[in-house]
Amino acid sequence: MNPLISVGQDRIILRDVTSPKWCRETWMTSYEFLITNAAENWADVMAISGASAFRQSAGADLLESLADKAAHLAAAEAERVAHADLFHLSPHRSEIACTEFFARRDLSPDQLPAESGYVTWSRPIARTGVGTPVVAAHWGPTEGREGTWVAFWACIEGEQRKLVPVLGWNNYDREHEIPYGTFPAEYMQVGHESLTAMLRALFNTWSMLIEDRRRLKEVKAEVAQAKVMRRLALKPRPVHHLL
Repeated sequence: MNPLISVGQDRIILRDVTSPKWCRETWMTSYEFLITNAAENWADVMAISGASAFRQSAGADLLESLADKAAHLAAAEAERVAHADLFHLSPHRSEIACTEFFARRDLSPDQLPAESGYVTWSRPIARTGVGTPVVAAHWGPTEGREGTWVAFWACIEGEQRKLVPVLGWNNYDREHEIPYGTFPAEYMQVGHESLTAMLRALFNTWSMLIEDRRRLKEVKAEVAQAKVMRRLALKPRPVHHLL
């Protein structure tokens, strides 16, 4: 596989996480991972840790083989990411996302800035259970369209960068299903501090994107990025930058 972004190839590595252009770069790497390596990678993980290593959607739960389950989950995530509106938060907004307390309320469709979305922050909003910084998230309809499915992406660091050709620059982490009319049970519970921080930042981000919609600035793709989108059969779209 040709990595979308890698050292020594014909792509410039864009790692300025404060730039809205980075949102589009990491969105494309996430999508390429989902359509090329996710199914095999996730099947391997499930073979070691069991199917419970990933939250099983209603459709995946009906399948018997781990390979079929992994392929089903990967295809569903690729569909969400492919149709996502793109959002990026400035350093100031990213700080607010991490520090503001989100008042608990049950999820409804009008609390989402888009039915499907992919957001990047200008600073890590949390750390995973193994300590890697969480820098992005995506969401989209559940299979029955009765809620939203969210997943987070953690930055690959240090020795793990040798996995960039397989995983892209960010590693898929902590998928979660939130039915409409409910609130995640893990939120603010002891033992779920990492997920609590991720969900709090995402909920705060959704609120800001809706309340301050008029302050969003559209950033169009550059020629090089547009070329990659065409290769991946992704529809061109702007990044909505919240200043």
